[in-house]
Amino acid sequence: MLSFVALGLAAQEPPSASGARILILPRKIVSGEHATLAVLDVSGRLTPGVTVEFSNGDTLKTDPTGRAMFVAPLNVEKIYAAIQGRTGRVASTVVTSVEAPSATQEVALAPRVASLSDRFEFMGHGFCGDADANRVLIHGLPGLVLASSPAYLGRC
Repeated sequence: MLSFVALGLAAQEPPSASGARILILPRKIVSGEHATLAVLDVSGRLTPGVTVEFSNGDTLKTDPTGRAMFVAPLNVEKIYAAIQGRTGRVASTVVTSVEAPSATQEVALAPRVASLSDRFEFMGHGFCGDADANRVLIHGLPGLVLASSPAYLGRC
């Protein structure tokens, strides 16, 4: 039996929720569909246990992965989210399923050039609101999708 501690690979403690600084919310979410957001600390580590407040009164807490899944509001407009106790908020546009059809997958906006250390986003349609259900390869290597909706993949 291998001991991770003996190999110097001890599990790193997750960052404290009080250190949460960066909220990554999909720029576009689809009315009534699932979406995933992420919260990072100042060092860019996913941060569990962070409360996020939405402008429509909804609140949620990030799970052990530092992300949280939610359902986009039914009304088509902008919605804002903020880390509880922090100033600043992030906006997302709520679109209809007609504007982001799920039957086909299409990337409408993607970076032309990026380095392996960059975080970037894709916009289009046919993606999954559950960030872990999307598969992104970067130069043949799997990328981590931090935030997603049927119309957006972010910070891969």
